[in-house]
Order: sequence, then C-alpha cells, then structure tokens
Amino acid sequence: MRGDWVLPRALAAAGGAMVGLAAESRLASRLRDAPDPEAGEPFGRLQGKPIHVISADGTGILGDEMGEGEAVVFSHGLGLSRHAWHYPRAYLEGFRRIFYDQRGHGDSGDGPRSLGALGEDLLAMAEAAGGMVHLVGHSMGGIAILAAARVEPGFFRERVGAVVLVSTAAQSPLTTVPPALRRALLSACAAAVRSGGVRRLRGGGTDLGFFLTRLLGFGKDPSPSQVAFVCRLLAEVAPEVEAEFLRALADFDLREVLRRISNPLLVAVGTEDRLTPPRHSEEMVALAGRGRLLRLYGAGHMAPMERHVIFNAELSAFLRRG
Repeated sequence: MRGDWVLPRALAAAGGAMVGLAAESRLASRLRDAPDPEAGEPFGRLQGKPIHVISADGTGILGDEMGEGEAVVFSHGLGLSRHAWHYPRAYLEGFRRIFYDQRGHGDSGDGPRSLGALGEDLLAMAEAAGGMVHLVGHSMGGIAILAAARVEPGFFRERVGAVVLVSTAAQSPLTTVPPALRRALLSACAAAVRSGGVRRLRGGGTDLGFFLTRLLGFGKDPSPSQVAFVCRLLAEVAPEVEAEFLRALADFDLREVLRRISNPLLVAVGTEDRLTPPRHSEEMVALAGRGRLLRLYGAGHMAPMERHVIFNAELSAFLRRG
C-alpha cells in the first residue's frame, strides 16, 4: 500500500497550493461565482431532538435525532460536525436518524483523543438509541465504527444491523512509511495545525482557504455553498484537537476487525477523492470478502454531500435490505 493518504498528500497539495497564492485567489473568486444549485440549502441550521450521552471515560457526547423508524447513527469526519450530514438530515426519510458530534467537535465535550475513545463514543450513542441500529461513518467516522467493533465485537453481533463506510480506510498507509520519515511527517503536520495558520487558511473565509477546501475535499463540480459550509465547519475545530487525532490516524490498522465483522456492508467513495483514494475502499471490500462498493463519480472526499441525491437513495435502499 503506497503512503498517499491523509497526511502526505494533504501536505503536498497544500504546499503546492500556497506557492501560487495569487493565481489560486483569482481561481477561488471564479469558483465562488460558479452556478450554485445548492445556494438555498439551510446548511447548519437544521435541528432535531437533543441527545446527550456520557462516554466510557466521562466525556459528554451531544447530538440530535430526527424522524421515525429503524435507528441509524451517523458518525462524521475529522474537523467537521454532525451538520456535515446535511442531506441525510434534511431528506433521508423512513428512519430515525441520530447524528452526534465527535469529541472535541461541535457541541460535544473534549477528552482523550484516540481511536479507542472515538469507538467508545459511538458505542455510547448507539446504546442510547436502543434496539437494533445501523451505523454510517464518513472518513474518521468510518474508522470510529471499526474502532467500536474492536472494543465491543459482541455489540456488533447482537445490536448492529448494516454498516456503511464512506470515504475511509481500514489501515493508515503511513504504517508502511519508515519510522523516521513518519515521525517527521507527523511533526510537520502537527506543527502546522497547532500554529493556527492552516486553520485560518482553510476555514477563515479567505480565497486560499476556499481553494484548499475545494481542492482537498471536493471533486469536479461542487456547489460553492457546499464548499463554503465545509470551510465554516473546519474553522470551528480547535487546532490541537485536529493535531491529536491526526497522530492517532497515522498508524492505525483495523483490517482484522473488518475481516471479523459479519454485518451487511456498503462501502462508498468518490472517484475523485484525494484524501482516501478509491483503492482504499476497494481493498476494504476485498478484505471483508463481502459487501458492495458504491462509486460516486466525479465526487471527492465530501462525496455524500456532492452526490447527495444518489447517496441518499443508495443508502436508503441498502439499509432497508440490511
């Protein structure tokens, strides 16, 4: 497995983008002015019935629920919030949809930042849902699902229906990078994130922030409103939270967990995803020895947002079968 996932590719792409600041600024201005069919969406403004659970280490995890039917828990990615699931929140009907903020994100409390903790948070929210529950995770949220399965495999056998992994991976490609180089990459990335410079560029409303978010998070033709919304979410997360989770994501290996779970499995990915390229999803389906691969053509890392009509339809059909 080549080491081309979150840290090295993001650093390289961001560095290259900063070289041509003036050109990117002009391009970002044009991108902001592109046709925007999603301009009327109430991004970040949808509210459901509040949910508050306490994770295993005492951290308070907050979320909300919408609708009625079979329970589905949605777990979001690094630097985002439960509102990143805007389209399932707004338009996925026939299910009791439960959305929560990862620790250190959104309205949730903060605590130790590890994959094990993410798994415990997800388990606490799924337990609170009661009965059988389906699990849907995007990026780090998908990794949280696998981490939860490692913590409580019995819960997955007895209480979990279908599992949906979106724009994610079961192993960090950095595990194949020599230790010295891995440490250097991590140190450079953590320093950049902690400095606040990356945060300001990416989410502070600047042209370069808009350009980087579009470059790293989206595919060929995203709505400017979608990009701007993700910029806002990214700007709200503290740099130290991201830095700690990036370290946790640098050397995880949950492949054996994926092999062991027997739940119905859907793996979805955008064909233009630069952060978790499609081959990671292909490898997960191969590792699991079952499941379906859904390719969302032309979409990037934020595929459930970019191709929301297709994603919601495929998700609904899969969960009803699962």
